[in-house]
Amino acid sequence: EVDRLLNKETSKWTKHARLPGGDFAFDNKDKLITMFREDYGFLSKEFITRLINSYGSQTIRVLGDADSEQDLGIHFGHGLYQQEVEYLIKIEWALTKDDILLRRTKLGLFFSPEETNKLDKWLKQYFT
Repeated sequence: EVDRLLNKETSKWTKHARLPGGDFAFDNKDKLITMFREDYGFLSKEFITRLINSYGSQTIRVLGDADSEQDLGIHFGHGLYQQEVEYLIKIEWALTKDDILLRRTKLGLFFSPEETNKLDKWLKQYFT
């Protein structure tokens, strides 16, 4: 067993493994966007596209059973809602505003200092 672990030749199992949310053919992305737009008609195509680009088929876990924009919770800015933040905390172990805005969503490139502070204050309350 140790010999196998120390062997420099590694298995290439990852070559064909899909990342979480990547369980669809890339050329079916438009079809996936259309499907989500039918189920979540209250959301814009741009918003759904961003989620699919970020989470793939896991977008269903981000949106859950939301029937309206209000069901997504607090809007922090630039299409980042409380429900997505809670998904990032629970599933992707995000802990800070930087985890969410810079590492996971890249929305920090667009957030104003006020929007960033709003998220940071919410996170501090969430974790207390």
